[in-house]
Amino acid sequence: TVQTLPEKRLHTKTPPPTSSKAVTKCLRGFIIQWPFSQLILMGAKTEEVRQYEFDYMRTDKTDEEFWIVEGPQVCKKASKNAIVRGLQIAPRPTASQIVGTVRFASAHPYYSKEDFHHARDSHRIAVGSKLDWDGSGTLYGWRVGDVRALAEPVPVFNLREGDVRASISVVFATTTAQYG
Repeated sequence: TVQTLPEKRLHTKTPPPTSSKAVTKCLRGFIIQWPFSQLILMGAKTEEVRQYEFDYMRTDKTDEEFWIVEGPQVCKKASKNAIVRGLQIAPRPTASQIVGTVRFASAHPYYSKEDFHHARDSHRIAVGSKLDWDGSGTLYGWRVGDVRALAEPVPVFNLREGDVRASISVVFATTTAQYG
């Protein structure tokens, strides 16, 4: 049974772009901390790691498009928690912002620390970081399907993941990450 929650609106700090290429989309937000959000936009990170399956987000469909809401994360150095290997990523934001959209293709549990370790090139979590998995509890890898970056980030506030629908006019970047 899917519970329908009252629609909530995400408030943006800036007016929508006025370009003729602008499109308006009404999507739920999905918080992904910097620098992982940038790695997804670049196509370097192909799996998002969560402690829950798709149904936690009240969706069992893998084709739902979400706003990528980039959080600033406490750590200012990208390589402390993420495997960046010399990639040039956008600077750490000072506040939350929408940087693109994502669709997830599938989700799977990690059955062991070894599974998690073998997927490191997909999830990009650095060995020994505060996000590295010790094998306790359950973690899931959400395979990234489609990603579209925005030409310019849209700052946001009053945000809660999952139950917020934001209708925003945006311009998408001309290049996108390719996922196989």
